[in-house]
Amino acid sequence: MNVLRIINEPTAAAIAYGLDKKGSGEQNVLIYDMGGGTFDVSILTIEDGIFEDFKRKNRGKELAGNQRAIRRLRTQCERAKRTLSSSTQATIEIDSLFEGIDYSCSLSRARFEELCMDYFRNSMGPVEKALRDSGIDKKNIHELVLVGGSTRIPKVQTMIQEFFNGKEPNRTINPDEAVAFGAAVQAAILTGEGSSVVQDLLLLDVTFDIDANGILNVGASDKSTGKTNQITITNEKGRLSQAEIDRMVQEAEKFRGEDEAQKGKVEAKNGLENYCFTMRNTLNEEKLKEKFEAGDKEKIEAAVQECLDWLEKNQLAEKDEFEGKQKEMEGVVNPIMMKVYQAAGGGEGAEGGMPGGMGGAPGAGGAGGPTVEEVD
Repeated sequence: MNVLRIINEPTAAAIAYGLDKKGSGEQNVLIYDMGGGTFDVSILTIEDGIFEDFKRKNRGKELAGNQRAIRRLRTQCERAKRTLSSSTQATIEIDSLFEGIDYSCSLSRARFEELCMDYFRNSMGPVEKALRDSGIDKKNIHELVLVGGSTRIPKVQTMIQEFFNGKEPNRTINPDEAVAFGAAVQAAILTGEGSSVVQDLLLLDVTFDIDANGILNVGASDKSTGKTNQITITNEKGRLSQAEIDRMVQEAEKFRGEDEAQKGKVEAKNGLENYCFTMRNTLNEEKLKEKFEAGDKEKIEAAVQECLDWLEKNQLAEKDEFEGKQKEMEGVVNPIMMKVYQAAGGGEGAEGGMPGGMGGAPGAGGAGGPTVEEVD
């Protein structure tokens, strides 16, 4: 191996995003690198291109001494974490996890965020320290680069964006590959490649032709070599008859009402759960802790816990029951939170400060919140 140059990870990430070529003036770039094993925050200046709840709920079994069970559980939890980056609900299912007992649970994005909130908040400390040490104000950061698989977590992205007053992070490259990508670009430059753009592109002329019988002909021609190839795809196998298609359409129409009802039930349940966890996190915000009148914070905490206990025992409740429970919660929470926000200055009223807004379903109306979808 011929080592041409050693560069650090933040520099490689910046090169991957092309920030070394973006503009001619001085740029301040914050690299937020959160992965499975490390967490680093770096600020670069570029100029002129230069998780005991388990024991209680699972038959009192103790997993601590069974490394195989713990390893399998961690693997499934990791998959659930990845799923929750793009979905609002994930299911963890493990056959015969421990002593022949199957394990299954459902985890919402709101619950995941509530479990990890301390970790998320702590991650902002190094960001503040990096800014202090560099002497750069956050408003003078020109680019935010997120590196590492954990930066795919929506809450992490939201917290970073809010910290920098709404500035959008740069997401144009896979965060798992950014460092390797940048190092490869630098190596290409050092070995004499003239550009970081891939040069050996093929210019292909591809044509698709489908006839009245549903037969597809695909042809491809390489313009540089003149080489051509063609394939014919027929529909003789695996096709449904028109009668089968009509029957499936009729069945879909027949069960549409049931599907819509189930979707509404799932949305109402997720909305209530999200409201509770968001409210619990709001209670711990530093800027609001001292604004509660005596007994008000404890009143909300008791209402949130009672609602979560009710949810745990009533997973199969109907939509109107979930909605009724949320209105009951809002009747307790909203008057208190209105006083709190007014005491905090009134500038963060119900529009954006209160979970889901006044009387709104948090899973559906919060700024930038995910669309709640049914998950089987």
